Amino acid sequence: MKPKGEIDRICDEVGLKVWPAARWQPRTLRTTKARRSLWQIRNRYGAGHLRHVLIAICQTTDNTDMRVIPAPVLNAVSDVLLAHPEWGNQLVEAMDKIKLSDLYQEACDLRMGKPRDNLRVLLAREVKEVLEP
Repeated sequence: MKPKGEIDRICDEVGLKVWPAARWQPRTLRTTKARRSLWQIRNRYGAGHLRHVLIAICQTTDNTDMRVIPAPVLNAVSDVLLAHPEWGNQLVEAMDKIKLSDLYQEACDLRMGKPRDNLRVLLAREVKEVLEP
């Protein structure tokens, strides 16, 4: 058996199961096929940033219903963290009050660009409203 890489270890820490892209994926809690996005985030911004992104998504109270975590969600949360480094750990606290699955659905329903771009804007707006009432 091949030893686990850094991305798999980080995903294990936050309870995220990564499935191969070509394989059928059961709709269980906290799974993704977005290994390429995980890899790109880690390579561009470091393992600490990837860990922060995954904690913000997987270990927040209101996002427990998000079964499959698609690449646009990973990338949008990463983009928001990069655009607003001053939010830091407050972002994780704010994510407790934001329903990420609903925001993602809204971003897809807009059909005005890529879901990642729409979600980035919607998420930044929601986080700002939570942090700066």
